[in-house]
Amino acid sequence: MKRKYFTELPVWIDSRTWLEYVAMRKHIRKTMTPRAIELAIEKLGDLKEEGNDPNRVLEQSIFNSWQGLFPIRESRTQFNGRSNAEDAVAKTIRNLGLVSGRS
Repeated sequence: MKRKYFTELPVWIDSRTWLEYVAMRKHIRKTMTPRAIELAIEKLGDLKEEGNDPNRVLEQSIFNSWQGLFPIRESRTQFNGRSNAEDAVAKTIRNLGLVSGRS
């Protein structure tokens, strides 16, 4: 007997964000089975209970093209108070000769 999966999104998951996550998974050729959808929603529920915003979790995975769902990773800042990304941008600008010196 074939199992039928019926999954409704909980009210705490934004449907647009969810559809964007599913589309990203399809784009990276990691389409989701009905069971994978159920498991992903359960995972989002677990992350929500740990204090993570499920929609931010989805956005993080979309942004990074991650197949999985993970706790929110806050940007790591270096001792000078700037993030690694900010330092990388500043270094690139200096290397291009657009700005001289350190900020």
